[in-house]
Amino acid sequence: MQTRKTSLMVAVVGLLTTFVAFASPDERIVTVPFSNEEEPFSFMVILGPSDGEFVWAPATVRVDPQGRYIYVLSMGSGQTISLDVKKRKLLADFTFPPISSVDTNGNLWSVGFRIDQKNEQSVEGNIFHIRSYDEITFHLYVATPFGHKKTHEELGQEYEWIKEIRLDGRDMGYRLMYFVDLAKLGGRHYLLYSAVDENGNSMIIDMKERDAVLNLGKNIVGFDNVFVRGELLYFWKTGECKTEKRSRITQKQYLGAQLRETTISSYGGRRIEVYSLRERKRVREYTLPASGQLSADETRVGESSAPIRLDGRGHHYVEVIPDRSEWKLLQTNFGDMYVSPRLILEYDHAGRFVGVRCQVYCPHFMGLEGPKSYWDVDAEGNIYYLKWTNKGVEVWKSPVQKRASQPK
Repeated sequence: MQTRKTSLMVAVVGLLTTFVAFASPDERIVTVPFSNEEEPFSFMVILGPSDGEFVWAPATVRVDPQGRYIYVLSMGSGQTISLDVKKRKLLADFTFPPISSVDTNGNLWSVGFRIDQKNEQSVEGNIFHIRSYDEITFHLYVATPFGHKKTHEELGQEYEWIKEIRLDGRDMGYRLMYFVDLAKLGGRHYLLYSAVDENGNSMIIDMKERDAVLNLGKNIVGFDNVFVRGELLYFWKTGECKTEKRSRITQKQYLGAQLRETTISSYGGRRIEVYSLRERKRVREYTLPASGQLSADETRVGESSAPIRLDGRGHHYVEVIPDRSEWKLLQTNFGDMYVSPRLILEYDHAGRFVGVRCQVYCPHFMGLEGPKSYWDVDAEGNIYYLKWTNKGVEVWKSPVQKRASQPK
C-alpha cells in the first residue's frame, strides 16, 4: 500500500439523526481507526484519489450467521479487518475480495475469476490469421476470522475442482457478471454466477457443470439483488404496492459542491421471486408487505437499491431513504466524503410489516467506488452496520427486539 504522510483534520459536520422509536438502544461494538500509513488494525483511507483511481475506504460489513465474527472490508484496497463480537476485540488484518459471504463456521468466502487473452493462429492459403479470445480461470478464496487464508490443499478434495475450471471464450454464449454463491445441495456443489447472454437475457450459471440452472429473462441480476438460502434462490425487484396516498419524497444531496433538494421515487414495497435449484424453476412469488397495502410508515420513505437481507427466522429487512433526509459532509486530509441516513424496515416470515427497525448510514465518495454493503444481519435478526466519524469507522449492533415464531 502507498504511504501518505498526512494527518486527519478534525473537521466534520455531525451526522443527521432521524428520530425513530426503538425498543432498545443500538450498541457500538468497536472503532477501527483511520491511518495515513500501513498500520496494523487501522484502515488506510484515500478519499481523494487521482482521476481514474478507486477510493480506499471501509464500506462493507459481513457477519457470520451465528453473530460471532464480523468482517469489515475496504473498497479499492481490499483491506479486511475481522473482529470478535462478544469480546469486542479486533482479530486480524488482511486483504480479501470485496464480494464475499460468510459460512456457518465463520469463514469468509469468495470466488473470483481471471481473464487472460489468448491468440489462435491459422493459415489459409498464403494468409496468416491471428484470432484473439479470452480464457477464464477461477480462484477460490477462504479466510478464517483469525486471518488465515486456506489453500486448496487445506480445503481438501471437496473443493479441488474449482482451480481446474477453465473456460474458453470461443465456446461461451454469455458474459459473466457477478459471483452469487457457492452452494451445496444433495451432495452436489453449485458455483453460481450471474451472466447475460447475447440477447440480453439474465441467467444463473453453474460454473462447475457449465450450464444454466436458471433463466431469468430480461431481469437485471446484480451482485446485490439475488441471494441463496439452501436450495432456494431469492431474486427481488421493486414492488408496486397500493397506498391511499402516495407521498412526495425528497432528500437534500450534494450535487457537486452544492446541497440541493431532489425528488426520489417513493417506496413501493418489494416483489420477491423464489427459484429452486433442485427443480430449476420459479416455485414462489410474494410481495412485501404481504397485504399489498403500504402502512403510513412505509409511505413516508423513498426507494433504495441496497440489497434485501433475510435472517434465520425468515424475517426480511429492506433499506429505504427517509423523507426530507439530508447528506452530511465529512472532511478529512484524505479527501471529502458524504454520509446519508437510511432506515431498515422489518417484515416477519409471513411478509407482514413489523416496523422501522433501525437507522443506518450510507457512504458516498468523490472517486470511483467499488462494491459497498454497509449493513448485515445474522440468523437471530441482529443488525450490524458501519458508522463513519472523523477518527475512523465504527461497527454498531442493533439487537433483535423479540424472538418470533419460526415459519411453519
